[in-house]
Amino acid sequence: MPTSPNARARESNSRPYPASPSSAATRRSTRPRQAPSLPSTPVVLDERVYKVPLPRDTDLGWKLQALVDDKSGLSLVPGGPLQDVVDQRVHLASYGLEHYFPEGFIYMQRAYFAAEIQPPPFPSRPFRRKEGGITLGYVLENLVNQQLKAWRSSVQLDLRRIVGDHAPPGVLVRASSVYIVRIRRRRSANGGPWCFFPELEVRL
Repeated sequence: MPTSPNARARESNSRPYPASPSSAATRRSTRPRQAPSLPSTPVVLDERVYKVPLPRDTDLGWKLQALVDDKSGLSLVPGGPLQDVVDQRVHLASYGLEHYFPEGFIYMQRAYFAAEIQPPPFPSRPFRRKEGGITLGYVLENLVNQQLKAWRSSVQLDLRRIVGDHAPPGVLVRASSVYIVRIRRRRSANGGPWCFFPELEVRL
């Protein structure tokens, strides 16, 4: 039996329209990707980089970047003589910092690890101004040496001791995997002079 024009129209309207390949591709490319969930405490920068926590009395409004070959971070074991690496590869190594230290001396100490209940005691003696002044490179060199006094390059430390219990267990870290990314400062409890220390990252 011939189909009436009205019936053909109803049949045509009931069929689903095929999606245009170009429009489907457009929908896929413009669909927003779901952002990865981040931990409540920003201590893991990515799967292989861990941030060492800062002391509670850190002056968070003050920092100096440590850039080596225009990349963030100076390794505690940089793969060459420390002074040569600092002089030749650290950005602005010769930058003078005397305006921060008008007294002509500077207090410096190592960073502390998450397993330590309190930061290291405030140093009893400052570093005196060297010939040529107090420069960014001079401070970085001394901070590396201060950190290595308590941690020789041949010694491996547990990652959890360094960054906290959020890190995976059983991971051992050498000093060559630890980087100074910034110079930070904290003040003695009685409001005395500033003490400068390294902000560290563990890169595995």
